[in-house]
Amino acid sequence: MSEVNTRFYEGMLIFRPTLSEEELETAVKGVEKHLTKAGGQIVETRMWGKRKLAYPIARHKEGVYVLFYFNAPTSIISGVKRAVKLNEDVIRELITVTTENELSKTAI
Repeated sequence: MSEVNTRFYEGMLIFRPTLSEEELETAVKGVEKHLTKAGGQIVETRMWGKRKLAYPIARHKEGVYVLFYFNAPTSIISGVKRAVKLNEDVIRELITVTTENELSKTAI
């Protein structure tokens, strides 16, 4: 039996600012559900709230920032990125490998 290569990831997603609180919560839960269904484990989700973008993205000048920390097999990351990019509510995404030490350092 082969060992699964699991790493710790940080994912920053920027959601459309026009989402209601309920729609945003549903979208965030959908991302979390997709991650866990694919074999990942959510460690923490941080809602950073609505912030001004450095430049317009998809005609939006603001976005709702949500930070995800999760453990996942490296084999599922490309599929997770593809699913997030296809999500109409997400206007920008960035998923990077990080260390669990970064979790305690990151603040709003």
